Amino acid sequence: MQGLEFRNCLSLYFEKEVFTKPKKDLRQEGLYHKEICNDHGRIETREYYVSDDIDWLLQGHSGWAGLRGIGACVASVIEKGRTSQTMSYSIYSIAGMTAERYGRSKRAHWGIENSLHWVLDIGFREDESRIRA
Repeated sequence: MQGLEFRNCLSLYFEKEVFTKPKKDLRQEGLYHKEICNDHGRIETREYYVSDDIDWLLQGHSGWAGLRGIGACVASVIEKGRTSQTMSYSIYSIAGMTAERYGRSKRAHWGIENSLHWVLDIGFREDESRIRA
């Protein structure tokens, strides 16, 4: 399965099998978590969903023996009166993953990403480099 095809499969699964269920029920099962941040002049809402119902995904993927579940993050940002929304999908190998833990994991990933950019930008002055020009 190629990247875009894989993303489309995950997207379709969440649209048909997860997003259609009441959030209250998903939250009680640990399959939904919501965060709202009001920082830097914007309001960002992140909704996290997880599912360990992946037998359909494992068919034909024997190399994915450690796969335990899939997750989705729906992020909405309101800034200067404009609203934007992004969706991202992930696979994970942690058994018993809750949506709250999934959200913390995704946020921790961005913390690493941001700190690496700081080192490149400040420590190595990458933004000032004209090599790429």
